[in-house]
Amino acid sequence: MASSLFFHLLILLSLSSLSTTNVHRSKLLRSSLISEPALHANSTRSPTRYFEVTKPIRLPDTKPCSYHILQHDFAYTYGKPPVLANYTPPSTCYSQTFAKIVLEWSATCKGRQYDRIFGVWLGGVELLRSCTAEPRATGIFWRVKKDITRYYSLLMKNGTLAVSLGNVVDRTYTGVYHVQIEFHFYPADDEHLVGDVRNLRDSVPGYGSNADLILPISRNLPLNDGLWFEIENAMYTETKAFSVPLNVYRAVPEVYVSCHENDEVCVTNALNVWYIDANLHLWLDDKSTQTAGKLLTYQCMPLVVSSVLDFKGLDGKFSTGVSRSISSSGWVESSFGKIVTTWKQEFNYSNVMVMGNDGNLQIINQLIHFNDSVDATSPSSTLASIRVDRDFPFYLYSNSVDQGNGTSFSVANLTFAFNGKRHEDSGFKLSSGSLSNVQKGQGYMTVKNNLVVSGLGSTQQVYKYDGSELCYFRNVSSSNYTILHDDIVKKCKGA
Repeated sequence: MASSLFFHLLILLSLSSLSTTNVHRSKLLRSSLISEPALHANSTRSPTRYFEVTKPIRLPDTKPCSYHILQHDFAYTYGKPPVLANYTPPSTCYSQTFAKIVLEWSATCKGRQYDRIFGVWLGGVELLRSCTAEPRATGIFWRVKKDITRYYSLLMKNGTLAVSLGNVVDRTYTGVYHVQIEFHFYPADDEHLVGDVRNLRDSVPGYGSNADLILPISRNLPLNDGLWFEIENAMYTETKAFSVPLNVYRAVPEVYVSCHENDEVCVTNALNVWYIDANLHLWLDDKSTQTAGKLLTYQCMPLVVSSVLDFKGLDGKFSTGVSRSISSSGWVESSFGKIVTTWKQEFNYSNVMVMGNDGNLQIINQLIHFNDSVDATSPSSTLASIRVDRDFPFYLYSNSVDQGNGTSFSVANLTFAFNGKRHEDSGFKLSSGSLSNVQKGQGYMTVKNNLVVSGLGSTQQVYKYDGSELCYFRNVSSSNYTILHDDIVKKCKGA
């Protein structure tokens, strides 16, 4: 069944449409590698270790069953098919019920190379998208771990793993990315249930459990690129045909999207290519062969756009503001009864850009803010209520001065952040969490005859997460390739 009305209804009736997007560039800092072994080390000097500043994955106190899924050297792979590997579930593990499943990506590289976007898919379902770290002549190493427990049903069946990393190797760009992928399966225990579910399914239908089926909304193999769709402008469209089982009672779309081509100026330049695909998580009613549903209301207010332009020559000021609100409601009837879901979102965007010094000075001050709410009710009670508030501030100052004799001096200061609050009420359990993740960077360089002759870069990041079950604080600072300080606190206040 592929009715467009039913598909929109499924998306509407998601209890958790607030946690769909997983695409971001990992925030990587650098440190000297002391104990981390290199995967490919042809030099006596230790490679530089890059690390991600984020909260740790909560794991059960059980020994994981770890499986090496893929090892590949990505040399000249641009415009070539993804690397494929056969995947089978962990049948040899001492347990066949798992509370947590973790994907581990580790890689080394040495030489000169750009940062490259990569993606990992299983059965067409995207599991991970990120960006490689730029190497040094002495080599680098980095590792990324991601909780992929939400894909539990997918990981319990055979499939094809696909990895795309479009790299270019020639006389100038010499870096080859040596990549390994492992899956770690942590058996369940008394505290961490199978699939890390938070409550029984028939208490709040579908809430806190993993999907029974995950459908890929991506391109089909074979390809000479990643499985993502490439969107070049607002008028560009792609389609994917798929069938939805008749007994679906809940659906959550998960979207992966990232900006490419002129990546560094995506914040101000919309003329880029966007890579996008999605996974549709479906919950099936095993007590009925067909569910019913209806869209009750849908309201999408017109996009409100304001812009002010004041320029004289190459210098001036440009201001843009955008806002929109969307709301919808509908019901689904299954063996769990008739559940009405209401979703609302408000979105605001502002950007102020100042140009000076004949266009060589640029100041950007930008803020993106949105809040979401989802309420699911039965005729007799509220089953679930979710509130999410997020903002993304961004500030950039950059200036370049011509010093004559083919020499220029450039300086830049950057601050950006991800701030969010989330509150959930499942009717019998309350949970909340807040995140403040701020990264600052400063740098300068002197360029003579198109070659960098000197420079300095420094980065500071403060990460603070406070949740009902986990608290994590990290304050780290680096200058060039040296870590100045790294402070970590894993306890909540009063604990």
